[in-house]
Amino acid sequence: MNCLMLSYKGWPAARKFILRMSLALALGASLSGCAVGPKYNRPTVTLQPFHNAPSVEARTTSLPAPPLDQWWTGFRDPELTRIFTLRRPHFPNRPRV
Repeated sequence: MNCLMLSYKGWPAARKFILRMSLALALGASLSGCAVGPKYNRPTVTLQPFHNAPSVEARTTSLPAPPLDQWWTGFRDPELTRIFTLRRPHFPNRPRV
């Protein structure tokens, strides 16, 4: 054990010491983030164009959106459709969208 914890003042003094040290460390850590300085120069960044931007712009939606009460069909996943088909009878009072 730490010798400060075994002082004649007992546990309240140790708790107070730990609280003060924690506060001092937290304050020091938060203020050290502001240590950039007044002569900071932002680096120049050259970004490459997005690799598939032309294909994204040329893309058109070929299928309409699925109805809201069957939103999972829009994923065209047979496993997801099977799960919802099996679970749907168990929830007859489920509110419709």
